[in-house]
Amino acid sequence: MAKCGWTGLGALMCLLAIGIHVSTDYPLIIVSHRDEFFKRPAQVLHRWDHAPIAAGVDLKAMGTWLGFAPNGRFGALTNLPDHPAPIDAPSRGRLVVDYLTQSQDAPTHLESLSCDAYAGFHLVLGNAQGVWRRTHPSPQTHAALDSGIHVFSNAPSNATWPKLSDARHRFARALKHTARGAPDWLSVLDDRPERAPDDWDRSPADFRRHNFILGSEYGTVAITAALWSEASQEWDITELGFDPLGTPKGFSRVRW
Repeated sequence: MAKCGWTGLGALMCLLAIGIHVSTDYPLIIVSHRDEFFKRPAQVLHRWDHAPIAAGVDLKAMGTWLGFAPNGRFGALTNLPDHPAPIDAPSRGRLVVDYLTQSQDAPTHLESLSCDAYAGFHLVLGNAQGVWRRTHPSPQTHAALDSGIHVFSNAPSNATWPKLSDARHRFARALKHTARGAPDWLSVLDDRPERAPDDWDRSPADFRRHNFILGSEYGTVAITAALWSEASQEWDITELGFDPLGTPKGFSRVRW
């Protein structure tokens, strides 16, 4: 499943930033940029009828890149393009769905995965009590994420892409200045205000440097922001879609 689409430049792009216990009101703050072909069919953020999940749906592979359950659980995934899919590989988007619809805790679920069947990924699962990640390929089955700001893209774990440090800086700055509520977090990682109007993404360096991807066929198709409230014990989740020019084209919001 292409949670983050093929750019034709030898790289896949998506961006995921997670703040763990960096706010007294919101123990989990999540901001995600989904980059994909604009023609790839997908449903926007919504409550699923057949499962207790709020998420978008990749209609080609029938999974999701980012999903939430009403009990505070979430799952998120970005692709690692340097580890291609085996023949007849299952959708990586099902990894998020399986966790959200089962009762296993995150570390047990991650340890139980048979990852060799899949193409490469970063998979992040958890709730306000703890967040874990698993990277495939990696000899480590899972690792807990400490309190703080964590950023994932489609880079290997030891990579130092400029967009990773930029996203971490923007997230930290937003903690001091961003108003409360998920819609206020939609623009936190958006780097377009600092770019010239003709600064479109054309090279691999551009894709590794920019947070918001601009392109006529492929680019940032949606931004999602989600906050788990300590007081109300509920998710506030918003999603904003974009067209190839980067113009907003749809807004969704789910609370549960």
